[in-house]
Amino acid sequence: MADLIPVTPDYGSRPWQIVKDLFGFRNDIGHGKPENLSSDTFEDLDELLDGKLGQYVQTDWERFCTEENAVKAMEDVEKIATVLYEGANMKQKSAGPFDPFCFGFQTHGATIGQ
Repeated sequence: MADLIPVTPDYGSRPWQIVKDLFGFRNDIGHGKPENLSSDTFEDLDELLDGKLGQYVQTDWERFCTEENAVKAMEDVEKIATVLYEGANMKQKSAGPFDPFCFGFQTHGATIGQ
């Protein structure tokens, strides 16, 4: 990528570290395999024990599926897209402001019937 766009990603910090997480999540979902899940915990014998025992064991991808992670991923991907766009020097080649998540443009028309 560096020979096309002068950007050096640091996959150990935000926003770049989300790339590894998102590709891992995509691979887990897209290439899912059966897993045997188990959990060993030591719990106090008290009135809260029944609630603790009713919690489901989750896979990594299930634990990743939170609103907080979705918001963070969206923010980081937007930052990465902007950095790549600016690194590609596209501002000089395009007319108008850049929105990496623009869904294109629309035109509308109407016909008046009689």
